[in-house]
Amino acid sequence: MGILVFISYATPDSETFQISEIAKSLKNRDQIADVLYWEEHMHDDIMKYMNDNLAKCHVVLVFCTNNSFDSESVQLEWMTGIKLKKKVIPIFMSPDDIPPLLTTKLGIEFSKDKFAATVDKMYSLILKKHEGVEINITDSQGHVTIDKFSLDMDIEDLTTKVADAMFNDHKEVIVGKYQYWVKKYKSNGVHFVDIKPYRFLEQNPNKPSQYGKMAKAGHKVIWVTKNGNYFARWVDGQFYYIGN
Repeated sequence: MGILVFISYATPDSETFQISEIAKSLKNRDQIADVLYWEEHMHDDIMKYMNDNLAKCHVVLVFCTNNSFDSESVQLEWMTGIKLKKKVIPIFMSPDDIPPLLTTKLGIEFSKDKFAATVDKMYSLILKKHEGVEINITDSQGHVTIDKFSLDMDIEDLTTKVADAMFNDHKEVIVGKYQYWVKKYKSNGVHFVDIKPYRFLEQNPNKPSQYGKMAKAGHKVIWVTKNGNYFARWVDGQFYYIGN
């Protein structure tokens, strides 16, 4: 059985993103069984359409705009997709249009001028998402689910983004519509940034450890903890999971 793709979008954005052309192009690719979007496949009411198709789909493409942000149907579709542990991919023209809960997902910037290349990227990411191993991360209410592929990619990019802010004396890190402050420990002046469930911690150059000596010599070192446990380290632009 091939991959079933569900497209979530606001009706006013249908022509802007050329939804029907995207669906047609993806459906003709290897391993894609079908691409569902409501203008083509909804025969009853919207709730029945979502109920029948979200449960059986493998990947949800969410086209993020101001229109979709204000659409209750689109909000319900991607939230349900997350709750059902589907692979969710945000498609956007501006990162500011991505809903906060989707900023941890690896997404694709849509280009009208490079339409074919953009669809190729969608197809490639759909395949990678579908092949990924799934793990769960939840907040205190158990609302957020992130698959391993998007998490692995995004945490590396996110760490690089934090490092850029931290080592260039920026006061904040902007992720989607969220703003996170670069803070300092009063005791030693070491920088850190909290983006739950992660903490990004600058290596203290006064520590006698290997990495402390590296930091003192001018190397840029950041430690990443997840829920209080060491998870990864970033050294001079290279990302390493703990144990690697």
